[in-house]
This record gives sequence, structure tokens and C-alpha cells, in this order.
Amino acid sequence: MNYLSIVNAARQEGGVSASDLTTVVGQRGEAKRFVDWCNRAWLDLQAMRQDWLWMRSTAAFQTIAGQATYTPAQAGVTNFGLWTRDTFRNYSNPVVSLTIASPCVVSLQANRLLAGDTVTFSTDGALPTGLTAGTAYYVVSPTADAFEVSASSGGSPINTTGSQSGTITITSNNTASFVGLKTEIFMGYVDWEDYRNAYLYGALRSIETRAFDISITPNKSIALGPIPISGYTVLGDYYMAPTDMIFDTDIPSLPAKFHMAIVYKALLSYGMYESASEVVLRGTAESEKWMRRILADQVGEIVVGGALA
Repeated sequence: MNYLSIVNAARQEGGVSASDLTTVVGQRGEAKRFVDWCNRAWLDLQAMRQDWLWMRSTAAFQTIAGQATYTPAQAGVTNFGLWTRDTFRNYSNPVVSLTIASPCVVSLQANRLLAGDTVTFSTDGALPTGLTAGTAYYVVSPTADAFEVSASSGGSPINTTGSQSGTITITSNNTASFVGLKTEIFMGYVDWEDYRNAYLYGALRSIETRAFDISITPNKSIALGPIPISGYTVLGDYYMAPTDMIFDTDIPSLPAKFHMAIVYKALLSYGMYESASEVVLRGTAESEKWMRRILADQVGEIVVGGALA
């Protein structure tokens, strides 16, 4: 269900006799109240827990030599809520070779990439004309040891000209089979004060190598320790912040089978506004029923530890 259909469903459940709305934009009076109640219900539902499974996602970013901390934006996260601190790991970005040709061929043995995956190039020198460091390209015509790249999914392969220099590495959005994952290690979590004492003190500030610890700074940035060198990709999970519905076609990220939970939470607001006890009772009963279903499906499993030694 999109925003418009959710609003119309709430109006129907509330017994509103008027015709369905054709848009949520620019409404007034009771129609505007239903639009607001539905959005508020969606925001409230998202904010009920910080660990809803549908709000969990994975961030991936490349290390920069000498840079210890990375804001959510620098980690590629645009809707940040909360880091999942025990999910971080990193891997070494594999070195590739490029042809200057039409099309450009990228060589990487046993790359295990699939058509449609994206790759991003980095270099300590220069890429040939046609490719830009830090830009995501789509994999085209992959083989075991080589592939081509395109600026769009399923698009034409890119041609390269000019010259290249330095060591060229890649990272990929493929977190299932990409060859770089063979070098992946888990990263330990360190409290911020312990991190500062271990990595941001005296001569320790000048030690740069592969990071194996993470911490979370007071401003919610990720801190890597030791201070990293370049050439690694860091992966870690986070929970997204609540988002509004604004336009008719906006669809809640909550699985579609649970969208009626938003409808009934909005219905509850309608009943309270109208002092309609029967609507309040129905909205309460239905909301509680749908919340039980969501809690059973969208909260991570509780793992019980073994006996203490």
C-alpha cells in the first residue's frame, strides 16, 4: 500500500462516507487530518523500537590513509539512526589491472562477480580516461578472471583512453561471493574512552595499519583503530531513522503484509478526535493484534547463552 491507499483505507475503516481521496497533497479539514494521522501512525510505529528488522541495513565504506573517524555520511549512510556495533568487519580491496581499450577489460582472477554487481575503483595514481575513482560502475559480461564495466545497469561497456598509473584496487557491493571477502576479518568493539586511550594517545596517533577495532564517537561517527591505511573496505550494520510519508506513491518500508497496522493506528487517532468510543475500541483491538504480528516477525531472535563456567 502507498500513502494514498493507506489514507483511503483508514477513511473506509472509520466509516467516512465521502469518496476516496485522489491525492494526499493539499488537503484540508477532515481529509487533512486523516493524511496527518496516517503519517503520524507510521512515524510512531517506526519509533517504537530501535531494532526493527525492516529498518536494518548495511553500510560499506573504504578506509582513507590516516583518517580515524568516519561520519555516517562518509560511510555512505543517508538515513542514519543507530549503529549495530558488533557487526563490523573489513576486507582488503583486491588489486586489478585495466586495459586501455574499447571496451576496457578489468582483470581479477577468481573475482566471483555477477552481472549487475557494482564495483568502485581506487588508486594511488591515476585511472585511464573514462573511469573515475569513487564512482560505482556496473559489472558487464563477467568471466572467472575478468569483466567489463558500464555506467548503468545492463548498459554499454565503457571505453578507456589515455594512460594509467599506480596501484588500482576495487571494492564491490557483492557481499556474498566477491573474492575480496576471502580476506575479511571481524572487528572488535571498544568503548570510546578505551579507544582514545589505546589509539589517540602520544606516539600511538602515528601508527597506521589495518584496523581491527571500532568505536562509536560521541557524535555517532565510526572510529577505526589502529588508525587505518587505505585499501580496505569496512562493512557494518545500522538501523535507519524514522522517515515521513510525503507523496501519494510513498510506500512504507515496513513489509506490505503489515501495512494495515498503520491504518488501525490512524483509526485510533480518528476515534479519539471524534470521541467515538466504539471506534477507539476497534482501533485499539486491531492495533494490538497487528503489533503482536509485527513483533513476532520483525524483531531479532533472542539468543540465550550457555551455562556459566
